[in-house]
Amino acid sequence: MNEPTPEAPIRWGQSIATHGTGDTTTVDIDVFLPGNTEVLPMEIPLADATTLHSMLGDAIREHTADRSTPNIPAAVAAHVLWCLFGRDPNGYPPSAFTTRLLALWEYADDENAARLSRAYPAYGAAIDLLRVRGGLDCLRTIAAT
Repeated sequence: MNEPTPEAPIRWGQSIATHGTGDTTTVDIDVFLPGNTEVLPMEIPLADATTLHSMLGDAIREHTADRSTPNIPAAVAAHVLWCLFGRDPNGYPPSAFTTRLLALWEYADDENAARLSRAYPAYGAAIDLLRVRGGLDCLRTIAAT
């Protein structure tokens, strides 16, 4: 008897782009299907694309992040820079409570980090900003205002 040949995995291309804003945002992803040598461009709604995040890593978040300055107070930006970036010169030390809170964030898994973000949304936004390209520079600009 012939044993079934396992299917080759789907591979993602290097190109990701987004179009639209809000609920109308779509994500373009280049996909290599098993048996094909040419890329297949796919356009899918953002809601569906975010379900692929475990395969695509942070690429979707980076490309779909709001490029405008988020609502982060300068003091929050300065605290995050001081605590999470080795006393960054654009930051300054927060209270003992906030220092411990930010230290806790470093150890939190995704679920607990989301809980912390809900309880302390400005700090959550500042930490999320660090995860996108150019986020550190943006946070430094906010802290300087």
